[in-house]
Amino acid sequence: MSGQIQPRNTGAITSPGGPRSPMMITPQITPKEILGILRRHIWMIVILTMLFSVLFLGLWFAKKTCWPEYTAVSGIDVLPQGLTDPMEIGQPSINRDVQFQFRNTKAEMLKSPGTLEEFIKLDTIQDLAWYKQFHKSRWKRFSGPILSLFTKNGNGNENGEGHDEADQAKAVIRALKDLQKNLSIVAQRDATYIRVAMTCSGSKGKQECAEVVNRLIDMFYQQEDGRAKADFRARITQLNKQQGDLQKEITDLDRELDRFRRQAPIAQIANLGGNQFRDFLDEKLGNLETDVSRLEGEVKRFSSLLESARRRAEGEYDEVVRELIERDPVATTMRQRIALLEVQQAEMLARFGENHTRVMEIRNSLRQAREDLAYRQNEIGDIERKRIYIVTNDEVAASMEELTSRQEELRKSREEHAVLSGIRDQYDRTYVKREDRQQLLQSINTQIEKVKALIDDPELSKIKPMLRAIPPRERSAPNLLFYLSMGIFFGLALGVGLAFAIEMLNDLVRTPSDVMRHLHVPLLGMICHAEDDHDLEGIDLYHVVRQAPYSVTSECYRQLRTNLKLSGTVDTQKVLLVTSAGPGDGKTSVALNMTTTFVADDQKVLLIDANFRRPTTSLSQLREAENGTDSHPDFGLSNYLMGQCQEEQSIIRSSGIEDFDIVDAGPLPANPGELLGSDRMMKLLDYARTAYDYVVLDGPPLLVSDAKTLAAIADGTVLVFNAATTKRGAAQRALRELRAINANVIGTVLMGVKTMKGGYFEEMFRTYQKYQQVPVRPAV
Repeated sequence: MSGQIQPRNTGAITSPGGPRSPMMITPQITPKEILGILRRHIWMIVILTMLFSVLFLGLWFAKKTCWPEYTAVSGIDVLPQGLTDPMEIGQPSINRDVQFQFRNTKAEMLKSPGTLEEFIKLDTIQDLAWYKQFHKSRWKRFSGPILSLFTKNGNGNENGEGHDEADQAKAVIRALKDLQKNLSIVAQRDATYIRVAMTCSGSKGKQECAEVVNRLIDMFYQQEDGRAKADFRARITQLNKQQGDLQKEITDLDRELDRFRRQAPIAQIANLGGNQFRDFLDEKLGNLETDVSRLEGEVKRFSSLLESARRRAEGEYDEVVRELIERDPVATTMRQRIALLEVQQAEMLARFGENHTRVMEIRNSLRQAREDLAYRQNEIGDIERKRIYIVTNDEVAASMEELTSRQEELRKSREEHAVLSGIRDQYDRTYVKREDRQQLLQSINTQIEKVKALIDDPELSKIKPMLRAIPPRERSAPNLLFYLSMGIFFGLALGVGLAFAIEMLNDLVRTPSDVMRHLHVPLLGMICHAEDDHDLEGIDLYHVVRQAPYSVTSECYRQLRTNLKLSGTVDTQKVLLVTSAGPGDGKTSVALNMTTTFVADDQKVLLIDANFRRPTTSLSQLREAENGTDSHPDFGLSNYLMGQCQEEQSIIRSSGIEDFDIVDAGPLPANPGELLGSDRMMKLLDYARTAYDYVVLDGPPLLVSDAKTLAAIADGTVLVFNAATTKRGAAQRALRELRAINANVIGTVLMGVKTMKGGYFEEMFRTYQKYQQVPVRPAV
């Protein structure tokens, strides 16, 4: 039952206070609903849990008695990866991730099918009972005489060797599968070993599981040790071959160096050793380069002197020539005489004047002296320049001869330098190559010594067996706690799964959550199932409100009335149609009891039985007795709609309850749908709206078209669903059809709701019954 009004999303009738926000339940299941499902099916869950617990305990006991399992554990210590240099002191740094990857690689090699198959084929393993259990084929136990008929078939000889080989191969395959299933080989990340564990079943499994582990570890150690030694021997062979090749190459290079020394153009260096030859070549080339530089400098100096002498002979006097002229004694005497004449001329000019004869003579003498001096100076300058030029030219000629000789010597030195440079380059390349090969040969010799020192190392394979596995003291399986927990888990999981499957596969509209989740329509009220309300024993369900007013069901109808009143005003919701998705959903009970609750609320109500196809016979029980006779009109709704009576009052009768009138259905007409949608029906409803507070139409189910006709003309439609019979698809289809004709669906009523553990009704029943109890007052 819902204690609140839940208006529709679209087209909902509003209350005077304005529109209400819709209260919709999300599609996800809530924790409260999950708890309710578990409480409703708690006994099924408990029984299945107990059943599976007992079943798994039985399996545990059977396996413990007939086929116990024993597990032996040992390990293989994995040493750090890489070669350990015996000539170095200290431990190299170890990368933990790299070492774990190395251990994991070893573990994968150990549990590879090839290694396991080779292990199975060992004679010591095939003698164990563990292997013999796979060697005997089941068909061979029953094929005895028949097998002898096929011994001569080309696949084996008369003794059945072909069948033995086939059986042997099948036994190996079965043993390999058993190893892959029961053998555990795990590389430990935080330790330096590989954990090896083997599980064997049966009476002899306690001893043989340890044998399998120990022999597997021994075989793997021998394989890895042999493989490592074979790799080292192959490496020594390869190093020896490289050593011989290098020695041969070094001998060839020594011969080539000797050939370079013999081919040298200087005889005295032909027999020098390697380093002396290189040093002599460097010294010789250095001297030649020094001579070439010196001769080039002298040639440049002589050329400069010759050019300077030529300029001095052809050009103006330079400082040297002027200095020689100044030091000439004749020129000095002539300069003194000129100075004396200049003095005399000055005295004569002062004494006799410019045009005096004596002055003129002195002036002429002075001019002549100056000309003589200039001539003398030119003569001396020319002589000196010619002398210097001749001397210089002689020196240049001598220098040119020496320069020519030096240039020839320079050319020869350069040619010799080029030859010696080529020889030296070839000699250097060959010498460097020879030194590289010598160093490589020394490195290979060192490696050979190291490998020979490591080949006898017991840790060469990088694995080392740990303590040998011992027969286990206790069985590893079956484990009582494991089987018991698995029984409880599977039983609990199956019980919970079945509980949710039962709930999820049930497509009935049973709870308010179903209405909100799947139908998306307001729920006006819920009517509890008659079996859950003990106050309804012997009560007619059509008249619950009148006959059992203090029952929970009556309270549900009163809450339905309250929700209807709060869903809209009286002026807008006077004509109410009560219909259902299918027949037998309880719409007539809802219509009668809802009408009774309206009457009890001082409302004048008219109930019209509009179900022509199946009229409500219980309405005939509501008649007013007058003078000992029944006062019942002769006409019903169909008579009025077909025009057999004209007045509305002729079809309205009293129910025997004040303010509660009834219109019976009347005889079944040929066209009920057309009559219900006629103008006379509209006229009757208009009259009822003015004369009554509420008009309730008890209509047919939506299986027929009559209900849609009534829904189209009614002010509001109340759709009744039965929790025991109405399926979700039918309810959704009914709502879809009403919305298709724009019917005003006010809400729905859920009939026949049973109490569920953890549900609303269970708590409401308990609280309501406790509330209804009259407290006993103590006597005063």
